[in-house]
Amino acid sequence: MYKYNDKKKLYSNIKKIREKFYILFITNISTSIIIKKIMIKLLEKVNNIKTKYDIIYTTSIFENRLNQGTRHIIHIEAYVIRLIYLLNNL
Repeated sequence: MYKYNDKKKLYSNIKKIREKFYILFITNISTSIIIKKIMIKLLEKVNNIKTKYDIIYTTSIFENRLNQGTRHIIHIEAYVIRLIYLLNNL
């Protein structure tokens, strides 16, 4: 997977991801569909069963937050940052 050792590169990539999410939000794609697809794609790439569990657990937490909250971009960005942290510390 991707290892982020440079904080500037990490911040730059998060900024690009945020821009892509805004484009998805304009097309009215549901945020729950977005994070489920992210989860499925990550589960296909990861072989470690504990990491798979962590991805599913993290997704369930943020899916619940998305259903309860109104500012979806904040929750979905936090979800991506949590996944980056999780995958970066394998």
